[in-house]
Amino acid sequence: REISVELLQEYRASIPVEDQWRRDDHVAVLVASGAIINGESGPGGFMGGAALGDESFGKMVERALAAPGVRALVVRIDSPGGDALASENMLHALDRAGEKVPVVVSMGGVAASGGYYMACGADMILADRTTITGSIGIISGKFSFGGTLDSIGVTVEEVPGAARSGMGSPFRRYTPEERERRMEMLWDGYRLFVSRVAQGRGMTYEAVDSIARGRVWAGSDALEIGLIDRNGGVLDATREAG
Repeated sequence: REISVELLQEYRASIPVEDQWRRDDHVAVLVASGAIINGESGPGGFMGGAALGDESFGKMVERALAAPGVRALVVRIDSPGGDALASENMLHALDRAGEKVPVVVSMGGVAASGGYYMACGADMILADRTTITGSIGIISGKFSFGGTLDSIGVTVEEVPGAARSGMGSPFRRYTPEERERRMEMLWDGYRLFVSRVAQGRGMTYEAVDSIARGRVWAGSDALEIGLIDRNGGVLDATREAG
């Protein structure tokens, strides 16, 4: 017996379907991908790749929380890190979100340095077994082009200002005093990073410091040392959040 298309459509319409994606009850999934920068996301990342801006990320979190029926956030992070202040701003954005709904992080291919910094306060962190995780550390420095300019006959003069006001000049090396101050700033930033992770992961400062200092871990190792809660992908994270 031949069955018409109309009859099949009527039969399909008669089958009750449970809508698992109702607007009044769902998990919002946000994607945070690229090198971390201040401002808006765009193409200005490392080596011309994608850039993840703290302002864009904050707006994305706010929009997700404002949507009807969002009961949890899953944040898919794939970032090698970047600007320290921007990473701090994104951590605070997720902290504020966590006051309203559970926040679960799913780490992609890499969630290192600032990519881990922004995630460390989440209610749960998942990573694949091969995810590059951690790199709890900080790096700074500058390129000095003074010698190159001298070799082509270009002279640069500095206008004296406040003490160490020219520390970031690309036209000369650090003075001994400037180098010492730069190291102090680096250690301050490192201690803040370790403290943030210790607070977010419920660990002591000493325990985090013992696995930090810029080292990177595979996701399977990160599970053993407490940097994540379980191995799994974004679908696993969504199930945990739901």
